[in-house]
Amino acid sequence: MTAQTWLLALVLLALAGAVARSTAGATPERSAADLLAVVRRLSAECRSWPDILAAINPAGDESIAQKLNALRGPHQFIPHVALNVLEDGCHRALALNLRAGQHAAIDAALRSAVVVVGAGD
Repeated sequence: MTAQTWLLALVLLALAGAVARSTAGATPERSAADLLAVVRRLSAECRSWPDILAAINPAGDESIAQKLNALRGPHQFIPHVALNVLEDGCHRALALNLRAGQHAAIDAALRSAVVVVGAGD
């Protein structure tokens, strides 16, 4: 092996180690399919907003919390409708990618909620 090859190998190993360390403590994202199961369970149990927020975002992810608060706004007093919108978002995300995560599902739900809420404007 040449000196350049050794140097390249060392750089690649260092990068691989840095990536492994940066993702070691990260919580893996819940899949849209898993989120769908949680949403269906919450719908069947007729849960309120505190229960919904705790079940969907148990780790307290700030990005998920902001998205859920945006969805909660127009559905403050009708959480079952928000769960329906979330279920639709899960289906939409999974239709595009079977390995979609919960961020994609909640984003899809927010996009569809804007259409429904904004229809009378």
